[in-house]
Amino acid sequence: MKTQMAKVIDAQSKQLDTQAQEIRSQAKQIEALRQKNVEMKAQIAAILAKLDK
Repeated sequence: MKTQMAKVIDAQSKQLDTQAQEIRSQAKQIEALRQKNVEMKAQIAAILAKLDK
């Protein structure tokens, strides 16, 4: 019984580690997309400013 519980806990721990790693990776991707969004907004603003001249 204890061995089986230990195996389940170990498996869950590994699953949580994997999920945490995936979340960190997704957070990095989201941050990269946010930065790209900021850059694109700046480019659009510059284009619009040139069009208004």
